[in-house]
Amino acid sequence: MLVRTRQRVKYLCLFVLLVHASNSVCNRTKLHRCALLSPHESPWAKLFRFGDASSFLTMTGMTRHAFQLLHDVLFLGQQPQETRRPQLIDKPAQLGLFLFFIGSTMGYKHLCVIFGCTPTVCSRVIISMLKLVVKKLKRHPLARVKFPNEEKMAEYAQLIHQ
Repeated sequence: MLVRTRQRVKYLCLFVLLVHASNSVCNRTKLHRCALLSPHESPWAKLFRFGDASSFLTMTGMTRHAFQLLHDVLFLGQQPQETRRPQLIDKPAQLGLFLFFIGSTMGYKHLCVIFGCTPTVCSRVIISMLKLVVKKLKRHPLARVKFPNEEKMAEYAQLIHQ
């Protein structure tokens, strides 16, 4: 009798887990393009065009000058790719999306609302930007880590001491 009750409880637990798994897969909703602002009307576009320096720094982790330098390193001299469709997100927005992704804990759905893109586009941009950043910054002189020599360390120590 006790064995039979345990077996029923196990089957009941298995049934509940299967129903939960089925519901979590079947009830996932997709974020559709019609629910989003267009990329040129998105909150990112407003921040990029009209945001003050402090807000831009807070959101991207970079000053506008540093952002422009990184943008130029990544995109200048890059050949335009032949695609059937025009890109929904311009180059500065792609860099902004990448910086938001690596600098925060936001999920794709929040990034999509900020940048006016679908999760598929968001995923593609993040993957392509990661590859591009690694490729371009691998040997770029501004991206290398340089430790100070003894003279510089003494200078820094003096500044800290003051």
